[in-house]
Amino acid sequence: MNKIMACLLIGLILNTFMPGNAFCQEKEDYIYTYGTVVEVTKDKITIEEVEYDEDTDEMITRNVEYRITPGTKMDNISSWKGIQKGNEVDIEYGVKEGKNEAKTIYLYVE
Repeated sequence: MNKIMACLLIGLILNTFMPGNAFCQEKEDYIYTYGTVVEVTKDKITIEEVEYDEDTDEMITRNVEYRITPGTKMDNISSWKGIQKGNEVDIEYGVKEGKNEAKTIYLYVE
């Protein structure tokens, strides 16, 4: 009887201090970026990003592509069709299978 009570007590303690399925969950980290839209289609958005290179003390411009999936949330717009070349956007993204996948796209409106 004492062994049963001890096992129940240990189980209760572990269940209290450990979130459910903690060992089975993968934490997905999101990265944030912003830039000017170069091209947009229903499957991808390409933006021009500018970043500072500390080694050369120069601003570097590069075009970066992000996949748009059915799960991509559009913020401040109803769909990707509301995004035009030259618009400013913020993108929250993750890297999946080596590709940048947009999770949220926020369109700046003047």
